[in-house]
Amino acid sequence: MLLQIFGVILCGQSTKKIFGYVYDGKSKAPLVGTNIMIDGTGIGTSTNQFGYFQFDNLFTGVYSISASYIGYKSKTVSEVIVLRDQPTELNIYLMQSENKLNEVLVSGMGNNSFKNIINYTSEDIQKNNYQSVAEVLEQTSGVEIQSTGGVGSSKKISIRGSQANQVLVLLDGISLNNQFGGSANLSSIPINIVEKIEVYEGGSSSKFGSGAIGGAINIITKKTFKNEYKINFTGGSFGYLNIEPNISGNYKNLSYYLSYNQLDSKGDYKYKHFNTSGNEVEASRLNADISSENIFARVNYNFNKIHLSVNTQKLTSDRGIPGKTKALTAYARSKNNSANFGASIKATLDKFVWDLNYNYLQSTTENSNLYPDDALPEYKRYSRYHYEYKTNTTVLNSTIYYEPSEWLDITGGYNGKWLNYNDKNYRATLKLPINSATDISHGLFLHQEFRIKLPGVFNDFLISPSIRYDEMRMSSGKLHRFENQWSPSVSAYVSIGKKQQLYLKSSISRSFRVPTFSDLFYQDVRIEGKPDLLPEKSLNKEVGIGWELNFYGKFKGEATFYNYSIEDMIVWKLGSFEVFRPFNNDADITGQEYSLNYQLPNNHLGFLISYTYLQPLDKNNNETTHNKIIPYRPQHSVKVGVNLEHKNFSGKINYRFVGKRFVTVANTVELPYYNVIDLALLQKIDIWKLNTIVKFSINNLANDDYQIVNGYPIPGREFRLGIILTY
Repeated sequence: MLLQIFGVILCGQSTKKIFGYVYDGKSKAPLVGTNIMIDGTGIGTSTNQFGYFQFDNLFTGVYSISASYIGYKSKTVSEVIVLRDQPTELNIYLMQSENKLNEVLVSGMGNNSFKNIINYTSEDIQKNNYQSVAEVLEQTSGVEIQSTGGVGSSKKISIRGSQANQVLVLLDGISLNNQFGGSANLSSIPINIVEKIEVYEGGSSSKFGSGAIGGAINIITKKTFKNEYKINFTGGSFGYLNIEPNISGNYKNLSYYLSYNQLDSKGDYKYKHFNTSGNEVEASRLNADISSENIFARVNYNFNKIHLSVNTQKLTSDRGIPGKTKALTAYARSKNNSANFGASIKATLDKFVWDLNYNYLQSTTENSNLYPDDALPEYKRYSRYHYEYKTNTTVLNSTIYYEPSEWLDITGGYNGKWLNYNDKNYRATLKLPINSATDISHGLFLHQEFRIKLPGVFNDFLISPSIRYDEMRMSSGKLHRFENQWSPSVSAYVSIGKKQQLYLKSSISRSFRVPTFSDLFYQDVRIEGKPDLLPEKSLNKEVGIGWELNFYGKFKGEATFYNYSIEDMIVWKLGSFEVFRPFNNDADITGQEYSLNYQLPNNHLGFLISYTYLQPLDKNNNETTHNKIIPYRPQHSVKVGVNLEHKNFSGKINYRFVGKRFVTVANTVELPYYNVIDLALLQKIDIWKLNTIVKFSINNLANDDYQIVNGYPIPGREFRLGIILTY
């Protein structure tokens, strides 16, 4: 429809100016994650899972295109001609290099199939009209977003059946996991500052340390900039309005980026539920609004082989907490105020690359439920409360990449964290929940990757051992806790064939999660932490088989089987004398993932389908819970994505099926399965020097009523219409 509306204006012009693939010069295998730059402009991109790249909205003329990939010689293609109406195809073949680290432009090493890393770029976010990190991730196989409502509501992540506090969420190296409860709220991350999201599935403590039992989400903010002015408007259902102006540019060795984001949503929406009489009634979701502002700036400077970067961010938000349908909190609010400063230096010296990052984060969260005396009785179920939580975090990360030969990569480094936590109860009782606590952590890690070229039909054999040591010192008042952990892992990968490939991969690793401040030190009425609580530990085992086939397009299929044996998983429950305490408990999670990806030769059409089977079992010795399914873990889920691109138009349909989930540990109450269909359309218009993108999306197209967390209805059909103007 949008294509027809703008057809007259477009006059058949295409905004896709340069496109193509990057291949290994010998095996002709696609190189995933290759950096592609247009020389002299600061414009860059990276190849997708098929080795495909694309540049849009270029002026007519002649360009030089450079491609670089770790372990390969960089290549520059000159005199690439861009015409007004016809896109230019460019296929690049890179040869392996004996001195590869001189060409490093990115921090990752190896290929993503081997390392179980899924990448989402800012281009993916724009094409799909995603408005939050949670929306980006919810279509990922093995990932479930535990949402309590619409925009601004709490959105936590589970990977392969893990708890939300067993997934580590990082923003430029800083953990966003709440030190109080251990989980991260994905709604607190402004989407406009994101350049790339890396999803690590499976135990990742050997890389990231504590908290990565189920996996990790590594969010990288904007680092590469074009010369442009851009403004993004998006409006939609439930009073949604998002405004994002930004400016970026390059001058000689200097580049800069400055952005502002203002998001507002009334959030109130209709929903259906069963009242105490068992009758289905319609009600309004009140106090579900959000208002937030975010300012982000970064400045880069390059000279010789040194890259310097400084960034700062300021975020404020105020959102309502409507509560459960049968326990409404119409006056509960959560306010957040955070400021972040970061600086980094990257140096390339012969066969070494040294990367040093410093970050400081100051965050204040104020939660309250201060209803008036004349409030309706249904709003008084929870007592009044008013708490403030302050966190100051300093993080120092240092990493060295070294490649002594073409068959060996070595990565080593240090991670340090200094965290101070304070809380305040404005309605003071005899006890404070924690009052103050500190966490001083240090981690050392070493990762090696051996690459062996095998003769005959075999293409590559890789084996990757890693080891990490962490020690943490946590204290609150007179209570002190020292913890140290080793996190070893080893992965192997072998590929058979050249252009048509079959590959096998396997890994085994140890991961862990230390107790949070609330687990150890919380003290309140009938709520007590346990200073001697044991850390969670898991043995993660995984094996997978996949294939890549070039036949009337590009096929990629994969089947993965995994098992997590978790010792001493931390679970809060009622203990003696009706006191709520944390306990250690065992669990066993087994799963299977199947995926198939296909893309036509001209890249006009592609689809991805995945199926996940999960068996997350509680190993508590209690007869009523032993071998029961852990709550809120769906045993079956299916995700389908269909992409369509034609000239200036692109469209995507996402479908999710999530099976039933048990609410109680004894599996006596369950939530039914649900289906969700989302649609996103995007139309590009090239008018003189002003590039315009019109985007339209519908979430929950079928207007289904469902809940992800019991008692928290999800909004029905939601429309969004936006426009991006770039000069």
